[in-house]
Amino acid sequence: MKSASSHILRICGLVLCLAFGLTITAQDRNREKYLISAKAGGINLVSGNVTMLRKGDERQRELASTDDLQTGDSVTTGRGGRVEVLLNPGSYMRVDENSEFELMDASLDHLQVKLVKGRAVVEVAGADGMELAIGINTPQANAVIIKGGIYRFNVLPNETTEILVRKGRVLLGGGMASEVKGGRKVIVGRGGVIEVAKLNKKEQDTLDLWSKERAETLARANRQLQRRPLLTAFNDFSWNDPYGWGRTSSYGSLGLWVYSSSTRSYCFLPLGWRAGSSPYGHSYGNGFNNGGGSNWPRDGQPTGGGSNGGNGNSGNGNGGNGNGGNGNGGNNNPSPAPQPQPSQPPSPPMERPAPVERPAREYTIQPQR
Repeated sequence: MKSASSHILRICGLVLCLAFGLTITAQDRNREKYLISAKAGGINLVSGNVTMLRKGDERQRELASTDDLQTGDSVTTGRGGRVEVLLNPGSYMRVDENSEFELMDASLDHLQVKLVKGRAVVEVAGADGMELAIGINTPQANAVIIKGGIYRFNVLPNETTEILVRKGRVLLGGGMASEVKGGRKVIVGRGGVIEVAKLNKKEQDTLDLWSKERAETLARANRQLQRRPLLTAFNDFSWNDPYGWGRTSSYGSLGLWVYSSSTRSYCFLPLGWRAGSSPYGHSYGNGFNNGGGSNWPRDGQPTGGGSNGGNGNSGNGNGGNGNGGNGNGGNNNPSPAPQPQPSQPPSPPMERPAPVERPAREYTIQPQR
């Protein structure tokens, strides 16, 4: 009798283990199928003790690297805990231990994060002249990142905020109306700016070094993206969506998030030549263009186009030189990108439509099996 009971317990334990394993596998597959994304708030990495509180909930729960934050959600890191969060495409926020932040607005055109306490580094990709607006608030300061670069925010115990601009440019609001350029450090209290000083470039700690390592890892992940899955994804992507992707929103001029199965996290895929390297100086090996109906990774062949200049789904034949309609996409063997024909007059520039209010969206592609 005792032997039979032990046997039943072992079977029950095995069933529970299998069920738990299948749950994790299903969760991972659900995240992996979202190959292409343009959404803010995704959790890209969790290390150590990190919890989250959903807006409207009363109890915190453990944060997972497959979670996506929504407006009003907050995250707390304990001792030894760190987290990396996706902002708009090309921008990461890396939060140190013993810190807390709230995603105040997850919309890509009005993105705002409040660092309640602790320390965070924000890496922002963007070419010179590109318009950016990422709000980073603290109890003492309202800052808006307006240029690609590397930024550090420290909420200090003495009710002051320290902002270090290693590269880039920040605007301070809330009646301060001051601009902080690269290579400067500013200390802000409740009454305004207390001190502005030159930044010591050698002043780095473990958070700065970790951010630099993560930037290198994610840039390498971009270079290691496989061309064929990328081509398949872009071939299926609806570029002419009703929300006007890439036309009225600032994030459309930057690029996209692409899931890397090798690092189990999202890396940045820049738009064309606009961001050839990260703010840390690590080059991106893959990018994409969206013009004339052709979309391809850098140094790759277009995935299709058709004579009507539509999206990558239309066209039939090699390299997208098709007859229009819903064709097969053609032969996607890698080859140099096509050169423009000088004999053809250039197309008139597309009129930029007026900005419209819309919810943040995530564009997802499930790779073909």
